[in-house]
Amino acid sequence: MVFMKKRITAAVCAAVMVFGGAAYLPESAFGDITGLTASAAEIVESGNCGKYDDDTRKYSDNATYTLDSEGTLTISGTGEIGINAFYDKSSVKKVIIKDGITSIGYGAFEYCTSLTSITIPNSVTSIGGRAFFCTSLTSINIPDSVTSIGEEAFYYTPWLSNKRAEDPLVVVNGILIDGSTCEGDINIPDDVTSIGDWAFYNCKRLTSITIPDSVTSIGNSAFEECISLTSINIPDSVTSIGDRAFVFCESLTSITIPDSVTSIGEEAFYGCTSLTSITIPESVTSISDHAFAFCTSLTSITIPDSVTNIGDGAFEACTSLTSITIPDSVTSIGDYAFYDCESLTSITIPKSVTEIVPYAIGYYQDDNYREWKIDGFKIYCYHGTAGEQYAIGNGFDYELLDDTEPEKPFIKGDITGDNKLDTKDAMKVVAFAKKTSVPKNEAEFAAADVNGDGKIDSKDAMIVINAVKTKKPIK
Repeated sequence: MVFMKKRITAAVCAAVMVFGGAAYLPESAFGDITGLTASAAEIVESGNCGKYDDDTRKYSDNATYTLDSEGTLTISGTGEIGINAFYDKSSVKKVIIKDGITSIGYGAFEYCTSLTSITIPNSVTSIGGRAFFCTSLTSINIPDSVTSIGEEAFYYTPWLSNKRAEDPLVVVNGILIDGSTCEGDINIPDDVTSIGDWAFYNCKRLTSITIPDSVTSIGNSAFEECISLTSINIPDSVTSIGDRAFVFCESLTSITIPDSVTSIGEEAFYGCTSLTSITIPESVTSISDHAFAFCTSLTSITIPDSVTNIGDGAFEACTSLTSITIPDSVTSIGDYAFYDCESLTSITIPKSVTEIVPYAIGYYQDDNYREWKIDGFKIYCYHGTAGEQYAIGNGFDYELLDDTEPEKPFIKGDITGDNKLDTKDAMKVVAFAKKTSVPKNEAEFAAADVNGDGKIDSKDAMIVINAVKTKKPIK
């Protein structure tokens, strides 16, 4: 080895001499020397980043990290990267996770605002919620080994919300979809069982989507603000539609909800301004608060017999709604349920409705936020019901759909008006005869004057007492 070093040194000296003392050497003199000339980045920080221990408030040493002066964070070890391990660490620009790490904890890189890229090895199987809640992340490669991705794992990442053609992927409840398909149509893979919360939030260029029969639930805000979405097919496998699932899908013109759906979340179709019709299945028992509010193109809707409750503001500001059928199953109509439905000039309220709160029906708001009654608004209802009470109480024109209550058969001596002759009636007529009490109205007087002589005396009392004893009607 010493001999070889001497020979190399001699060769270098000879080369220097040949070029007149100038210290010039061609790169080929020692082969590839680029690695020798590059300056290595300095390690500025290191430590543990494994599973977080609540008792000690420290990260375990199952995983460790180094951070160099160029912002490259390298993580080695096994098992989990702890929750919030690098939370708000703005100095991190690039992350390299070595093989052996199996999971990335909740919020592990949340608010790493300078992070632009990350490498994840095949050993990782799960990524926690809000793990990459980063505004500068532009590229990521998630391996096939990952089977679970938490909610909002990539929320606020521009490449996920803007859906550019070059974007790498979309996350739907742990299933990875090629991001380039987010412009236009999307076919969700057959093995997806649920569309998670915020899955396609703000996919502004998504026009249509096909949901496979494997999906059973659509999460909260799953398609919120998909402003270009014109159509969607919900399969019979879906049983629930989450809160705000299609809120502000302003290009959505029609949707059919299958019979399998039992619940529609609050504000599910709020602000779907192009929606002209919708079919609600018999399986739905309640229309949630503001479910169809501000669907300004909705002209008519049929509520199935299964629905018992219409929530607060359920159809508020459906300004094109001209007719609606409320079934006999409905028992309550919520606050502002049909408020500001200017085109709705009449409504039929069934006998089953026992509660209608103020401003539920027949009112609108002008541009100055003043409340007015809709001109010519009419309520069709039944005698003695909440519908009639609401019409009278709010001064609306109304029409009864049944005759007034039939008159009770007149029974001589039935002073109490309970359609029977008993000791209560006998006691009343005796009191009238003794002048210790007087009839309240003409009906009581007519019932007590059983002999029809225009006065109530002992003769009437004896007739009533005898009829009560013999249980025979007075003729």
